[in-house]
Amino acid sequence: MARKQDYYTIMYGLEELDLKMNAVPSDLVLIGEHAFPLLMNPRGQVLMAASHYGRGRVVVLGHEQYLTSFPGLIKNALKWLMPSTDDDGIVGIQKSLRSVAANLNDCPIKTELGDFRSGLAVYITDAYSVENCAKDLIAFIKAGGGLIMAGQAWHWAGTHPQENTLKNFPGNKVCSVAGIYFSKRYGEVGIFPVPKQIPYSWLALSIGKDFKDDLQILLEGVSEFDVQGASIASEVMVHGPLAFPIALTPAGKAFIAGAYYGQGRVILLSHECYVARNSLSTFLINAIKWLDEDRKGVIGILPSLKAAHTVLSKSGLDCQLTGFRKDLSVYVCTSYSDAQCAEIQEFVAEGGGLMIGGHAWYYAQTHRGHNVMTDYPGNHILNKMGLSLLGNTLTGGLYKAPEIEQNCKEGYHFCNMLHRFAEHVYLGKELTNHEQSWLKQLGNDCASYLQMRCHDSAAYISMAAILSDIVKKFGVPQVCSNCPVKSAKDRLMLHIGSEVYKVSHDPDALLPYIIKDRPKFPTVSNARVRISAKTEGPHKSVQQVENFCSDIYYDIEKSPKQKEIFSEFQSLLHLPSKSLIRPISNRFLQMLEVCTRLNELMDVLVVHYYYVLDPNEEHKYRRLLNEVLTRYALTVEEKTRVEILQQEQATTSRMGTQANLDRKARISVLFTEFDRFKVMVDMFRGVLSTFQGFLKKMQHEKTMAHLLHVEMVALVRELLSKFMKPEAIPLSAEDIIKVDVQSKDLQLSDKRLSVGRYCYSALNKARVERKIWVRNIYNSLREGYMKSSEFLLKNLPLDNKIITSLSALTPSLIQDDSICGAFITLGEALPEEIGQLEEEIRVYQIEVDLVTCAQNYIEEEGRVDVDWWSRVVSMKNPERGVRFPILGQLVKVLLSIFTGPLVEGSFNLMDDILEADRCSMNVETYESLAIVKSTIKAREWTASTMTIDQPLRWSCLSSYQTYQKHLQKKKEAQQAQKKKRVSKAERIRPSQMANKLIRKARNIAGSAKASSRRDKHSSSSTGPSRPSSTSSGPSRPSPTSTGPARPLASSTGPSRPST
Repeated sequence: MARKQDYYTIMYGLEELDLKMNAVPSDLVLIGEHAFPLLMNPRGQVLMAASHYGRGRVVVLGHEQYLTSFPGLIKNALKWLMPSTDDDGIVGIQKSLRSVAANLNDCPIKTELGDFRSGLAVYITDAYSVENCAKDLIAFIKAGGGLIMAGQAWHWAGTHPQENTLKNFPGNKVCSVAGIYFSKRYGEVGIFPVPKQIPYSWLALSIGKDFKDDLQILLEGVSEFDVQGASIASEVMVHGPLAFPIALTPAGKAFIAGAYYGQGRVILLSHECYVARNSLSTFLINAIKWLDEDRKGVIGILPSLKAAHTVLSKSGLDCQLTGFRKDLSVYVCTSYSDAQCAEIQEFVAEGGGLMIGGHAWYYAQTHRGHNVMTDYPGNHILNKMGLSLLGNTLTGGLYKAPEIEQNCKEGYHFCNMLHRFAEHVYLGKELTNHEQSWLKQLGNDCASYLQMRCHDSAAYISMAAILSDIVKKFGVPQVCSNCPVKSAKDRLMLHIGSEVYKVSHDPDALLPYIIKDRPKFPTVSNARVRISAKTEGPHKSVQQVENFCSDIYYDIEKSPKQKEIFSEFQSLLHLPSKSLIRPISNRFLQMLEVCTRLNELMDVLVVHYYYVLDPNEEHKYRRLLNEVLTRYALTVEEKTRVEILQQEQATTSRMGTQANLDRKARISVLFTEFDRFKVMVDMFRGVLSTFQGFLKKMQHEKTMAHLLHVEMVALVRELLSKFMKPEAIPLSAEDIIKVDVQSKDLQLSDKRLSVGRYCYSALNKARVERKIWVRNIYNSLREGYMKSSEFLLKNLPLDNKIITSLSALTPSLIQDDSICGAFITLGEALPEEIGQLEEEIRVYQIEVDLVTCAQNYIEEEGRVDVDWWSRVVSMKNPERGVRFPILGQLVKVLLSIFTGPLVEGSFNLMDDILEADRCSMNVETYESLAIVKSTIKAREWTASTMTIDQPLRWSCLSSYQTYQKHLQKKKEAQQAQKKKRVSKAERIRPSQMANKLIRKARNIAGSAKASSRRDKHSSSSTGPSRPSSTSSGPSRPSPTSTGPARPLASSTGPSRPST
């Protein structure tokens, strides 16, 4: 409404404007919420515009000659620009515009010719001589001053072909802060009537700049965007005329985008972790330099983004961890806070750069009923800049960088595509096949844009009016059973029609175009209507349970009062205190624990939410409540306490009608369809246990490499057995891949369909009683089985030769004929060693000890790596040492591929680990795992998406070298200790050693003499004997008896008698 009054004031008394003169104006580009057109030609080009900035106002004319050609317009503009508190203020006029001052002589307005100075109320100038005082003029407008600027930029652009007109044209350095730019496009002239309302036209729908130069800078050296990993991003909507997509998925969804805003620039990344990704470092450095614009100023980075500081510091710029400051050149932050929204917008408008990262999907999921476009903090900052984060999710991947030429010509942009569709509607120009494929995206973007509901924005009002006109011109298809939706255009118009109707100021005027054959019945507003319909389809029940869990989690857990009351109800029912669990959408197996907890708390929920029902409906469900209270044998006092708590809740709840309706709609399923909901929860508990069993098996502490293929086949066959006939399930992996899971002839009947172990009786009873919902549950379950089977058959590598060949590691298959071929397949990476490997495999298969041990090896009781292959690898050969050198090396590599839950648990970056009974970390592998884990965290990978690159190899090699150095130092320390002991022994005095040896020698000599006497006595008693050669003379003592001590061997043995 205020914008309309501004327009009336400026254009008051003007019927038409004659622009048929020699002056060729520039087409003006408008962005933001405050800029609005004053004059628009039939081609949709804006030739005059006005805007607000801070407390001041701006009027911009597309040529300086208009300052003298339209004195009435200038007088109206001065009246609008003049501050209300300073009616007698001075109007400064740039000294080259004397003719403008002459036109104002008959007005009671004080004028002054000269350069800009402080103290003026309004300043009139051309667009060519403001470069030196641009900052002063911006401060002047922001403080409440008025500005009239006139000029054209096409001539300047022609004489400065290498310059960026939007950034460097002198006039744009001032008026761009208010969202008005002079472009290098010529404006068409003529005699144009002045409309009563602010003009708008679908012809004005176009982007305001060719972004080829910007993309060349941003994508220099960038061939792809690696955003693989567990991080889930949001979709970015690019809706401003000076905003542009940078990185897109193959489906055309943007996840990185840029924009011009005022004198500054913006880069938006749809997940904050992208700001710190090493895989995006080239792009990030390009982006930070594009934002800095060669100022070489300080890059301020939010302190929580420390990893981003490491990456962005590679740019060579001065990067600092700091909060927002006005003296920064570029500010890097997340989109989760709007605490400094106005300051950041002003900072960018006046020339600063902004790199902002974050997603909105989590906000959308946790704030049901909120409008992401208007309520999400990041969009408070971004919407004005022509960018928005949507609640949609985008999965990670490896996406090619766009081809710049092709992207500029054929790439999707909201404004351009809407212009082409309007051209098709109004002028009948056919859409190309490529453009036809964008219509679905266009419908989604139109709906998202209209959800901004920014009725104070001139741009939003103009867009809503254009879409309303398209609906009136093209019409909405009248869909019925005889006239179904046939084309993408029909779907688009249905989408746009409903959304435009919601935001229109005059919806009744649109209704005949949306519903053409409308019965002439009276219209009633704000009426409550009860609708009963069957809307459940495949997977509907799954979503219903998940939504229900999310709703009650935030309703109870996040409200201290509700949480306290909920706990008291548990106490009254004599149940242990347990909390609800928030479902995590990307970890579907967690729903098993969620459903188990929900099953335990179902009765508590019935008691807790009974207060939500209207008084006239309570009698319908009183039986259900009494059954719960009777089941737990509550006393009269306890029942009274329950009723008092319910009444207290009812009193509080019914104070807000809308809150009451929301709660009732949220949990009505508990009372209206209690049996069905209970069956769904129990069914999930039973069905998901199959997948949990497989997961636990794969999380076993033992190495699973040799059993991987067998387990995958077993999982698929077990899943197929839940809905397919046993005889239709193949045995081999080759045949399983080819099975048609959609074939009705191969599937079981509803009665034989597996529904888990918890809900069989209840579901069978409901089936016998012919409950309406039973058929839907069976259909949903069957559809879920088929979809899951198709997913596993498509994604599990059942026919992978490597994984199949890993079965050769199984000890029991030692003499199997396929073992040799399997090992040869696994060893293809070692072509020089294949011959040696084959020989070793032959020996391995006939080794008697191994064959005997393999017959006694029990898989469940042993470990294939420790109890089997460690023995094989360590076997020795008398001739050449290790018996199986090549086979041993190959097996070590193969066993390192899968190391059980030890590595998986280390790689898990989420706090909510699924299984509580994971095995502990193997200490021997801790160092390598720590390196891998830190690398994964730094690059936002997961264990399943990581790639082995050179830096990771270097890190592991460095770790190995460090460990080897540790062993070497340990060995050197042991040797030093040994030398120390030897040196100590050598320091004993020689005399002590000599005395010790002499005493020992004497003892030996005495023993020898005594022995000789015994021999002599023995010979005399038995007869004469031939005397020995030594008996003819005295024995010569050994040298040790008289000489110095020598450490000879003889010193420790008997002395040799002399001859």
